[in-house]
Amino acid sequence: MIARRLFLPLLRLAFRLFYNQFAFTYDWVSALVSRGRWRTWTRAAIPRLHGTRILEVPCGTGNLLLDLRAA
Repeated sequence: MIARRLFLPLLRLAFRLFYNQFAFTYDWVSALVSRGRWRTWTRAAIPRLHGTRILEVPCGTGNLLLDLRAA
């Protein structure tokens, strides 16, 4: 019962820390949990985009924007 009451506050804390104080680890964690496939997955979106104006919402660290610029 105590574990259930602690789960959501701990999860909120983890997300707050990850996206704020530890944001510099975002790319590293993404690469780690995807076993190195994160950039490949994000780049897979490029052929499906059409037009000259594209809005990337949430842009994370902006790697997809860099890939779009290079494409």
